[in-house]
Amino acid sequence: MSKSPINLKLVTAYWCNRVSPDYEDRFEWSSEEIDEDVEDIGARARMVLVALAKSAPDDYNAAYFAAGPLENYINLVVEKADANEAAFIVNNPHLKKLLKFVWGDIKKLKPLARQKDADIVFQDPSIGSELRTLDLNDVVGFWCHMCVPSMVENYDRQYERVIEKLLNKQTRERTMHDLLISAPDDRAIAYLKDNIFVLRG
Repeated sequence: MSKSPINLKLVTAYWCNRVSPDYEDRFEWSSEEIDEDVEDIGARARMVLVALAKSAPDDYNAAYFAAGPLENYINLVVEKADANEAAFIVNNPHLKKLLKFVWGDIKKLKPLARQKDADIVFQDPSIGSELRTLDLNDVVGFWCHMCVPSMVENYDRQYERVIEKLLNKQTRERTMHDLLISAPDDRAIAYLKDNIFVLRG
């Protein structure tokens, strides 16, 4: 199966699926892909984990992610006794702050990390660097609000900040750019056009 690029679309689809896992199976593909990505130690797994850690829409979902894909990866790293990979996890600032939510083999991770014999060269996925005006957290929260109606109250603040920038003539064009490149699917773009463009007057 061809892998999706590690980009805003994959990230927002994952979080939309996470906040409403039974929502028409619409975004299930992203969760399945992430689960597959952490089944093997390597660059793609590192990039996916860091991208999701950086983009979590709130602390609750960050903890859920840590207890899911991150914990699964840590268990694999410990099982394979990969000291260099363990050191990467322990020292990466985005992953390190989520370790408190991990159970599994977490107690074995730090001692294993101390055995490393080389540093892993890591290319940060720079998720969100292509955004022109919106904050990564606001983008993810906005799409969770738009695509998962039953959870809208959880992401009101992010949604309102995005709408405010969408209504501002000085930031409107950049905001639309950010929303279009981060939409989790074509249906989300159509919904955006049908419902948000009206606000532009």
